[in-house]
Amino acid sequence: MGFLSTGSTFSSAVQTLIGLLNMIVSVLVALAVVVFFIGLVRYIRAAGDSKAHAEGRERILWSMIALFILFSIWGILALMNVTFFGYDNSSGGSYNAYPADPSFQGVGAQPY
Repeated sequence: MGFLSTGSTFSSAVQTLIGLLNMIVSVLVALAVVVFFIGLVRYIRAAGDSKAHAEGRERILWSMIALFILFSIWGILALMNVTFFGYDNSSGGSYNAYPADPSFQGVGAQPY
């Protein structure tokens, strides 16, 4: 079913949009981590050159800022997902993405 096809509902369109944004954010997080490590390598390798040292430090700083923003966006998307699709009040008021198997008897219990 497409993003805005005739059979889609508002919730399915929002869920598709949240899934797409999650995928984009995860790619950007991976890119920011790569930029962070490139800056770290430049910072360490250019210990004698003050210009390259400052450039590596700046790259590390901006990648950390980008990671903070991207993880904040991830949190907002998770909050939207809980708000629109999955608030489970039976687990003490918290979101339970992986509900427990009701037949589970605890660790060390005899198999049934």
